[in-house]
Amino acid sequence: QKESFTLHPHPPHLSTYTFTMGKNFLIVYSHPEPKSYTAAAKEKTVNALKSQGHSIKISDLYAMKWNPVITEEDFPGRDKSEALRIPAQHKKNSEKKNFAKDVLEEMDKINWADYIIFICPYWWGSVPAMVKGWMDRCLACGFAWDFGGYWQTGKLRGKKAMLITSVSASTATYSKTGAHGMDVETRLQHITWGALAFCGMDVLPTFVSYDVIMSDDKAREEQLNALEKQIKSIETVKELYKL
Repeated sequence: QKESFTLHPHPPHLSTYTFTMGKNFLIVYSHPEPKSYTAAAKEKTVNALKSQGHSIKISDLYAMKWNPVITEEDFPGRDKSEALRIPAQHKKNSEKKNFAKDVLEEMDKINWADYIIFICPYWWGSVPAMVKGWMDRCLACGFAWDFGGYWQTGKLRGKKAMLITSVSASTATYSKTGAHGMDVETRLQHITWGALAFCGMDVLPTFVSYDVIMSDDKAREEQLNALEKQIKSIETVKELYKL
């Protein structure tokens, strides 16, 4: 986003100048192995964003020992004589920001961020349970969306989201005529459209690395370099879903 400013007093040759402000990026990262391809993708992403002057916060879910399971601790002070209806209870607790400490910390990061990037492997046709549990607990009703307030009226309007993931098979395998019957982007629509866009965020195309197990180091490095190039120009990438 570019902004123009007028200087006072100003010589004619200095009347106006334009600069690009750095954005705030929250990276939600999930992989148990620090030497993994996913870890390398995270490092490429972080370095590319830093090179463009952006600010970064990282939620490393394994390092944080993140609990992906919704429990009673998510609802301090709840009347336990009543049945737990999670969306309604989230809505009620959000009015006083009454959530578990770890959830509140993540909500602060979400509020701070202009972009939320999820970096994780593609497991069983979706994101890992750690990431899904982060969404279950943090994208709460009353905070990220509301009853009657979703997609174009979601509470995270103005933010952008993106997935960076990797698979062990080829692009041909992940196609309409391949073994999986659809591409990865289509397979992940329940996350990109059903969760991220649902909360009001514009969603960028998923970056997928293929054949990361069977390919050689050169091929993996080429894909990481392609990721780096895309991240450096992330502010100009056309949205997959623009609400």
